[in-house]
Amino acid sequence: MKSLVYITVLFFSLSTFAQKPMAKKQKFDFTPEQQADIQSKRLSLLLDLSPKQTQQVKEIQLERAIQRKSMKEAHKKGKVNGEKPSTEEAFKLKSAHLDDLIAFQGKMKNILNEEQYKLWKETRKNNIERKQKHKAFKQMHQKGKKQQ
Repeated sequence: MKSLVYITVLFFSLSTFAQKPMAKKQKFDFTPEQQADIQSKRLSLLLDLSPKQTQQVKEIQLERAIQRKSMKEAHKKGKVNGEKPSTEEAFKLKSAHLDDLIAFQGKMKNILNEEQYKLWKETRKNNIERKQKHKAFKQMHQKGKKQQ
């Protein structure tokens, strides 16, 4: 009887380790034009934009998508070389990024009416908070794996 219990416990403990890890979310490599189109359509649905507003938002999103792609390529290039930016370079990059965000926010404020802008700001705030929580959870989970 004891051996049957041991075999059962052993079987269940091995089966839990044999499970496949959760699949990662599939990421698509959209072109900047596709990204801008998707973003503008999402905002159009969320904020009930007029066709003129949708077109203006799409133009802004296209600028941002092209800029993100170039920054991503520059970051990858630095990763391949194994280089990390100096403190001064990192400060310049972060400062430029924040300047771009301020300019983007100003452009959006000019396009959207007061009600739409308020909803857009609230949605952005919620998205940022959600991403920060997810990032913190992910880091905590990775630290647990490193300790094991």
